[in-house]
Amino acid sequence: MTFQTGELVRITYNGQSVDGEVVMASASGLSLTLTFDEYLGGYMRLMPVLWVNDQYVDLLLAEPVQIRPRLTTLPWLQRMSELAN
Repeated sequence: MTFQTGELVRITYNGQSVDGEVVMASASGLSLTLTFDEYLGGYMRLMPVLWVNDQYVDLLLAEPVQIRPRLTTLPWLQRMSELAN
């Protein structure tokens, strides 16, 4: 799966998961820079990753990084939920 700049993602690294965003992506989508608001396994707010051997890996230790599209709540569904509470 390739990603584009601006996509919201769920990042899992060394068993820890955070929500983030793709802030930079190469044209092929094989090189990404991810940003997030939490500490993630030695990374603070920013993580560069590269697609190698059928998986994304971080650039410092070449350890696997799982990146999935983040499901967002549709605005009308969120509004309905707020009204119900």
